Amino acid sequence: MSIKLATVTIQFVISLITMQCYFSFSSCYAVEAPYLLLVTAANKDSTKPDNCRQLICISQNQQLDLVDLPSAIWVGKDSSTFAVLGVSSPNNGCPLWVVNRKDATIEYSNILNGVSTLSRIERVGDLIAVRSEGSDLYFPASVKGGAESGYGFAVVNWKTGKLEQYPFSYKGLSVHEFKGTPSGFAITFKDVTTYPRVQPSVAFYDVTNHNISIIPLPNAAYDMGDTYYQTVFLPKVGLMEYYQLELICLTDSDLSTNHLTVLKAPVEHVHSKIFARIINGDPCLIWGESKDDQSRFGQVSELVVFDWKSQRYILCESLDTTASTFQPDEDGKRIYFLDSEDGLVKFMDIKSKEIVTFSDRPVKNPKGALIVDVY
Repeated sequence: MSIKLATVTIQFVISLITMQCYFSFSSCYAVEAPYLLLVTAANKDSTKPDNCRQLICISQNQQLDLVDLPSAIWVGKDSSTFAVLGVSSPNNGCPLWVVNRKDATIEYSNILNGVSTLSRIERVGDLIAVRSEGSDLYFPASVKGGAESGYGFAVVNWKTGKLEQYPFSYKGLSVHEFKGTPSGFAITFKDVTTYPRVQPSVAFYDVTNHNISIIPLPNAAYDMGDTYYQTVFLPKVGLMEYYQLELICLTDSDLSTNHLTVLKAPVEHVHSKIFARIINGDPCLIWGESKDDQSRFGQVSELVVFDWKSQRYILCESLDTTASTFQPDEDGKRIYFLDSEDGLVKFMDIKSKEIVTFSDRPVKNPKGALIVDVY
């Protein structure tokens, strides 16, 4: 009898230890559980994020529908604010929503009248520079009085509702990319004033001093033709570009001068948007790759983290599935992705390389959805 009792007691103790380990494991991931903002597709049969429907908030416990969206939007964020602008014509107005990233609440919503956004191909464009300290949003616009084809930018204050528009006085400046920077925003463009030899350049606009500086970029490293490329600001390093299977550092960390000797690092084929994060104090770039050459841009089967300082990969892991969209958290600890097969949001822990299910409620039509923020 005592042997049986001892056996039962041991089994009970083992069960308690197992349960404690399980809940400790779960809680270690739940402590810093974030919100995810995700754009769903309008067409239930869509296989790419080209038609927007809703902005939803996903946490471990729920999915919350925030707003209904127009078919095309621009987005942007800083450390505390996420903004969504509906791309429309001056006659219809552009709907604007400002989301507090701390609690996923709508802080401001309004229709902007009298502003004309520039025509873009993509349905979700990362084209808003957010500055929460002044409650201001900056984005490219078609402005009357511009020196060249009406190119300019608009700024709206979401506390006062004041909207202002400014033409670019520089003749050759036509917006190609619009990126937020610590002092304002950066615009990559072709300088047509040097025609027939068009000079690729970047313009930095300081919103405090209201001045613009133009930095020519090396032609050998920077081409705005049909070849795919993208730029990203990497803290502690400068403006980075991915071009022809190379990562290229184009400016210094202060964004004040271009590199006379372009710093390059060879990489594999990037098949997604590139994200910049500081991981363990070092500047890193995060992107996705795909084993399927026919898959659409942004649909990936591998996740990659590249340490610029050491010039090496610190993560290159297969997902054993296909992610229709992904985005790392702000600290660069986890990479959240949407599994295109089961529609569940999951994350890969960069340190342990373990994949964990974040939310057990599937997203409808995951192949047409897009993660736009993790916080």
